[in-house]
Amino acid sequence: MNILIKKKYLFLNIIFFSLIFFQISLGRTFSGIGSGIFRITTILHILAFVFYLSYLLILLKNNELFSNKIYIIQSLVFIYLLIYFLIYLNEIENFTNVIQTFRHTTIYFVGIWYLIGRKIFKYLNIDRYLNLFIFATLVQFFSFNIYEYFNTDIFFKYSDKGDQIYNASDLGTYFLIFSLLIYLKNKNIYSNKFIVLSYIFLLPAILNASRGAFLAYLISGIYFFYLTKEKIKFDLFIIFGLILVLLLGLIFIPSSEEDKFDERTITNILLNPILKEDRNDFINLNNPDLNISYRFDVWNSILDYSLSNGPKTLFLGEYYTKTHPAQIEVNEIYKNPDPLIPEYPHNFIIFLLAKFGLFGVALFLYLLFSIYKDIDINKRKLLFSLVLFLLIDGSFDPVFCDPYTSLIVFLNIGILSKLKT
Repeated sequence: MNILIKKKYLFLNIIFFSLIFFQISLGRTFSGIGSGIFRITTILHILAFVFYLSYLLILLKNNELFSNKIYIIQSLVFIYLLIYFLIYLNEIENFTNVIQTFRHTTIYFVGIWYLIGRKIFKYLNIDRYLNLFIFATLVQFFSFNIYEYFNTDIFFKYSDKGDQIYNASDLGTYFLIFSLLIYLKNKNIYSNKFIVLSYIFLLPAILNASRGAFLAYLISGIYFFYLTKEKIKFDLFIIFGLILVLLLGLIFIPSSEEDKFDERTITNILLNPILKEDRNDFINLNNPDLNISYRFDVWNSILDYSLSNGPKTLFLGEYYTKTHPAQIEVNEIYKNPDPLIPEYPHNFIIFLLAKFGLFGVALFLYLLFSIYKDIDINKRKLLFSLVLFLLIDGSFDPVFCDPYTSLIVFLNIGILSKLKT
């Protein structure tokens, strides 16, 4: 019997480790595998909801439902979403609408991922898990080489995200997660110098790919290092190491097909983060007004729409499957249907307000707060550095709305919350 149990846990570890590795190393490309209800992220969220229902039955059976505050709040969230669907039921025209709407609700699954992380912690080998994280993050960092040396047709064949592997928001989040794993394990494997060198190494790549992610990475990283209160002696080794990783980060800095350079000279490499041109030029420092005005116009239009279309729109949101009506109008004014913002207005608060109203915003923030309060008081502030990254980046990018990002982050917050310090 013990052998069967060990084999069962080994099998589950292999599945979980494989999922984490491929999600990190292949990023959005992995999450986009499949279609409709058979999409990777859709299947995972359906399984998470099954876990929620199963856990509900266990709590009811043991008369422990009201002892778990996160579960109560998560239940309130789902009750609200059910009411929301019933109100807008007549606007759901087909099964594709159902799947698309379900994808919009995955931002609310953070409580479930946190609870699952706490449950699976005891079955994980943390040392192996940590090594997996570091290796997978490095694979994604160098993934831009895939475009040059490998045939990526298979990605387009099986994933609706194509070869969108490299993503700065992912790199920043993954780094903070494995840094916390290292720190909370009392650095039995890696030193604090390794964390600092790794942090500097990723800086240029994140800046090149996303300014919002870079700002989030910088602030949450400083917050993390401040809380750890580790004193790092700047000897010759650490100074040499910082210079080396900074140069390596610049030399190996990824550049997308949209970046327009004649040659990869040292000058171009150094200026790459500044000169990067977006696919439709609204991130173009030659015209900073356009850079700022487009996104602000989207936000202002959606806010104005929510505030001026009656109590129902303000408190319950506006049902839409893809782009918000007000956002479509802004795209028409700019005469450019912006492919960067097909569903999310690059601000999770505005997205929640537009889609689910003030009730939806309040429930989500309360769910985050309940997770914060559930974590051991000695770890709250440190683990909050992960959420801080998402809060900052989510104010400029759709990172909080990407189904797989919240999955990875809150699953690991649950795991880290159980680690002994």
